[in-house]
Amino acid sequence: MSSNLSKIISGLLLAARQKANVPFRRQLPNGLRIDVKHDGESVYVQLSRLDKSPSMVEYQTVLNHWPEPLSVMYSAISRISYHGRHYMKFDYMEVKLLI
Repeated sequence: MSSNLSKIISGLLLAARQKANVPFRRQLPNGLRIDVKHDGESVYVQLSRLDKSPSMVEYQTVLNHWPEPLSVMYSAISRISYHGRHYMKFDYMEVKLLI
């Protein structure tokens, strides 16, 4: 059975895949915001908060509830602050099976 977080992420992924290069966001009740963007090959994920930087525990929780297998991540986690919001970013390339 999937968790609420898995369902939220699934919805973000679906929307992002249907409309390439447009970020889709969801603010969670605990203040964490998840942004997902898809460019046709890669998925870009951004976690953010207003009050403090997202923690590694939050990052791991998001990965643990990711609704599909993650391929190799090809970017390191980056952290930035911009206009009072603190971001943690990473991305991964989707693996497409060729039959």
